[in-house]
Amino acid sequence: MTIRQKLLLSMGGALLLSVALVVSVGIWQSRQQLETYWLGSALPANIRAIAQEIEKDLTGGITASELIADNSLMQNWIERGEPEAEWPLNREYLETVARRQKADSAHFVSALSRNYYTQKGITRKVTAENDGWFFGFLDKGLKRALQLDVDKNSGKPTLFINVRIERNGKALGISGLGIGLQEMAERIRKFRFAETGIVYLTDHDGKILIHPDLKMSGVDLAQHLPAAEAQKLLAANAGDLVEFERDGQPIIASGMQLDEVDWHLVVEVPRSEIYGALHKATLLSLTVGIVTALVFLGLIALLADRMTQPLRRITQALISIGQGGGDLTQTLKIESNDELGQLARGFNDFMESQRQMIRGILETAEQVKTYTEQIEEVVTTNHSWASEQSKLTDSVATAIYEMEATVQEVARNATETATKLENVGSDAGRIRGDMERSVTQVNSMSSDIRESADAIGQLAQQVNDIGQVIQVISAISEQTNLLALNAAIEAARAGEHGRGFAVVADEVRNLARRTQESTSEIEGIIERLQQGSQRAVKAMEAGEGATGETVSAAKRMGEALTSISDNVSDVVGLSHQVATATEEQSSVTEDISRNVQNISELSSRSSDGLTVCRQEVQELAKLAQQLAKQMMQFRL
Repeated sequence: MTIRQKLLLSMGGALLLSVALVVSVGIWQSRQQLETYWLGSALPANIRAIAQEIEKDLTGGITASELIADNSLMQNWIERGEPEAEWPLNREYLETVARRQKADSAHFVSALSRNYYTQKGITRKVTAENDGWFFGFLDKGLKRALQLDVDKNSGKPTLFINVRIERNGKALGISGLGIGLQEMAERIRKFRFAETGIVYLTDHDGKILIHPDLKMSGVDLAQHLPAAEAQKLLAANAGDLVEFERDGQPIIASGMQLDEVDWHLVVEVPRSEIYGALHKATLLSLTVGIVTALVFLGLIALLADRMTQPLRRITQALISIGQGGGDLTQTLKIESNDELGQLARGFNDFMESQRQMIRGILETAEQVKTYTEQIEEVVTTNHSWASEQSKLTDSVATAIYEMEATVQEVARNATETATKLENVGSDAGRIRGDMERSVTQVNSMSSDIRESADAIGQLAQQVNDIGQVIQVISAISEQTNLLALNAAIEAARAGEHGRGFAVVADEVRNLARRTQESTSEIEGIIERLQQGSQRAVKAMEAGEGATGETVSAAKRMGEALTSISDNVSDVVGLSHQVATATEEQSSVTEDISRNVQNISELSSRSSDGLTVCRQEVQELAKLAQQLAKQMMQFRL
C-alpha cells in the first residue's frame, strides 16, 4: 500500500467517521426535539384544545337545555294543565332553541300529563314500559344527564341532553335537546391530529359514545384496543401516552376527562405520522452527509496526490540508482528546504558514505584473500598429521578391543562355571536330603510292614478260632437234623395227634439243613482267608527284608553325595576367585579401550574439523573473491 493510499485511507476514514458522528448526533437531536415537541407539547395542547371545543359545544347544548327547564312561562304552562291555546308560543320557543343549537329536536316531557313535546308538537305519551329512562331520571333525583339512544320519532341515534324541570322542589318534567349522532360525528371528525389522527368520546365505563365511524358507537373500548391500554386511557390525563398496535400498525394514543360531563376524550394517531418527519429529516441528513463526504474525499485525494508527488520523484530516482549498475556517483537535486529537500540532502550524504565504505571493503577483501591462502597451507599440513594419528589410534583400539573381548569371554565362562558348580552342589544337597527322607520313610514303612504282618498273624489266629466255632455249629446242626428226623418219625407214629408236631419237626429239619449249608460256605471262606493270611505274612516278611537292604544302600549313597557336595564347594570357591580376577582385568581393559576409543574419536573429530576448516577457508577465499568482484561493480 502506497503512502498516497494510506493518506487517503486514514483521512477518508476520519472524514467518514466525523460525518457519520455528526449525522448521528443530528438525527438523535431531531428525534429528541420531535418527541419533546409532538409528544410532550403539541399532542397534550391539541388534546386540551379539542376538549375545550367539545366542552364548548356540549356546554351550549346543556345551557340551552337548562334555559328550557328554567323558563318560568313553560313551568306555569305545565302547572296550569298545559292549555292548547298557549302551545304555539312554547313551540316557537323550542324551534328557536333547536335552530340556534343546530339540534335535531328541542323537547320537554311533562311529569303531570306525561306528554312528550318537541318543536313539532306532542309526539307521544311516555310510559313506564317504554320510557324507563324518564322515570328513572326523576326517581334518582338527577339534575342533568347525557344519554345516547335512538330517537323514537326519527329513528336515528341521538345524543339527548336532559335537564330536570323543577319548581319549589317539585319535579315538573324533563327538558333538553336531541342532537343527532351523525351531526356529532361530523363535528368530532373535524378535530384531527396530524393527517389521519382521530378523536372520539367514551363514557366513564369505557363505552364509545361518539366516534367518526358511526359503527363504533356503543362499542366497548376494550374491544377496540387491548384491555390494559384501554384502562390506561380511561385513567390518563393530557400528556399521558399509551402505545399499542392495531392490525400491525403502531398507534400512539392519549386521553383526558371532560370537566363538564363524565366523559373521556381519546385521541389516536399512527406512530408513523409523528415520526414521518423524522424519517424524512434522517434521509435528508444522510444524503447531505454522503454528498459532503464524497466532495471532501475528492479534495483529500487531490491534496494527497500533490503532497506525495515530490516523494514519488525521489522514489523514481532511488529505483533508477538501484537499477543503474551500481552507479554511486548519482545524486538527487535539492529543490526545497522542507522535509523532502532534507530527505534528498540526507540521501546524497548517505551515497558519499557508501562510496567511502565500499573502498574500504575492497581493501579488506584483498587482505582477507592473502590471509586465507596462508591459513589453507597450515590447515592442510595439520590435516595430514591428524589423519596419520587417527590411523594409529584405530589400530591400537582394535587390538585392545579384541583383548577386551577375550577377557570378557574368560570372565563370563568362569562365572558360568561357578554358577553351574553351585547348581551341582545345590542339587547334591537336595539329593542327599531326599535320600535321608527316603531312609526315614523306608524305616517307617518297614515298621508298618512288621506291624501289618503281626496284625495278619493275629487275623489268621482269629480266623482259626472262627473255624472251630463253625465246626461246633455244624455239629449242632447235624444233631438238630437227627433230632428232627426222630421227631418226625415219632409224629408219624402218633397219627392225627402228631400231625402238628410233624410240621414243626419238618421246619426244624429245614432250618438245620440251611444252617449246615451256611456253615459249609463259611468254612470255605475261612479256609480261603487262612490261605490269604499265610501268603500275606510271607510277603510282609519278604518286604521287610527288602526295606532293610534299601536302607543300607540309601545310607551309602548319602555318604557319597556328602563327599561330592564338599568337593563341589571347594571348586566353586576357586571358580569365584578366577571370575573375580578376570572381571577386574576386564574392567581395566574396558577403561583402556574406552580411553583409546576417546583418543581415536578426538583424532577423527580433529581430522574432520581440519577438513571442515580447510573447506571453510577455501569458501572464505571464494567469498572474498566474490565480494571484491561485486564491489568492483560499483562506480566510485
